[in-house]
Amino acid sequence: MNDTVLRYYNEGVGFVEVGRYLDALVCFEKAIAIDPEFEFAWNNRGVVLQQLSRFVEALTSYNNALAISPNFVSAWGNRGVILELLGRYEESLATFDKIISLEPNNSGAWSNRGNVLQKLGRFEEAIASYDKAIAIKPDSFDPWFNRSGVLKNLGKYEESVASYDRVIALKPTFARAWYKRGSVLDNLGKHSEARASYDRAIALDPNAAESKDNLTISIEK
Repeated sequence: MNDTVLRYYNEGVGFVEVGRYLDALVCFEKAIAIDPEFEFAWNNRGVVLQQLSRFVEALTSYNNALAISPNFVSAWGNRGVILELLGRYEESLATFDKIISLEPNNSGAWSNRGNVLQKLGRFEEAIASYDKAIAIKPDSFDPWFNRSGVLKNLGKYEESVASYDRVIALKPTFARAWYKRGSVLDNLGKHSEARASYDRAIALDPNAAESKDNLTISIEK
């Protein structure tokens, strides 16, 4: 590969690492101008555009990467996320299904698939997708956390509390999990335990307004 292309590409990666996204964009575009078939530059250009909230342009960049390299799993994953951000959930779901066809044990793809299914209101399927992600990678935080919320939406409060307990075991200082756990305990009528969970959330994050609001509601019951 052309040394100049690699130099621009590596400079772009360096700029991304320090949050200088506009500078990174310039570098990746210079690399692409010299080598339009450089799929990694197209993918990273998409990442930078996504960071700049230029989602439609990012999608085009990911599509260009995939046109060059159809089995480029990272580009498929980025495409799935950007489609979700654009509210194009069915296309996002199909994209994560594509990743799973390429890499059946890709825990992140199963987890992201669950997120999209949740937004489509297909909660039981979302749970199944999160469970698959967890079976592949048992200590993966995101599917446990998102699974907990879906179980609450389904009215499966005991399972939701147990799931939040697992989240807290993985990340004990995550205030959001503590106060969401408190909310589920309130739904179960376990108001004393709920208050303790809200208290823990506030201790971890004094600005956890939702915890304070829920604490007031719980105390008044």
